[in-house]
Amino acid sequence: VWKKDKNGLLIKKQPDYNATEREEWQKHVAGLGEKDSKTGKYKYPNLTHRLRLGSLSVALNRTLTAAQALKVTYDTAASDIKGAARNGQKLLTDALFGAGNAEFSKECLQRTQDQSCKDDSGWKGGKALSWDLLCICTGDQTDSIKLCDKTQTGGSVGDYTNGNNAKTAYKMAASHCPKTGGETKPTSDNLLEALTVFKSLIGRQAATATGATAHYIFGQPHSTGGCDGSANQGMCVIYKTPLKWGSNNAP
Repeated sequence: VWKKDKNGLLIKKQPDYNATEREEWQKHVAGLGEKDSKTGKYKYPNLTHRLRLGSLSVALNRTLTAAQALKVTYDTAASDIKGAARNGQKLLTDALFGAGNAEFSKECLQRTQDQSCKDDSGWKGGKALSWDLLCICTGDQTDSIKLCDKTQTGGSVGDYTNGNNAKTAYKMAASHCPKTGGETKPTSDNLLEALTVFKSLIGRQAATATGATAHYIFGQPHSTGGCDGSANQGMCVIYKTPLKWGSNNAP
């Protein structure tokens, strides 16, 4: 039975996933009686002490059973690791582009900066980092404020929902982000560190909003507390809904 199909491990089933491995095993078994071309000796000598066959068979079966159990353990661990990696990748992608999006999408953006970066009538801040980046780096108001890349001023995007305006603006802004070293990996520790630093900056410039509260705002709010980019002010994003009452619903 062992020679035929490894005690049933390679038995033919439908669908036959073991066909290739079984074929290789059968070739190997067929060569057990062959002699080495150089030495003239059998490659796999047979036991001559017949009395030991029984105990040796028991020992081999015990070893095989243990090896098979260990393989199952390792296969399960490997599958769990791959699953965790896929899940982690999805969480990162969701945080960057919004839940369910594999790349930049303008689906939740509104026409203006004010509508896309405010918090009332359906919160938007924190649903996608790519959308939040537009609030910080891409203004729809024509003014002289220097944005993230220090080369463009406001007014470069008149309508976030028109064509590829938002996508083009996002790519332009992202291209000016500082590059990380080749050895940098997105580990849980450095992601947590970056998130902690980011959260510590929310509300840091609240004092500049003299006409309204701005403790849930990241960036420089307008004096009115808005993020509309008007009058050289309001390059920010509002996180009031996902962060109020101590909750943390943002990706």
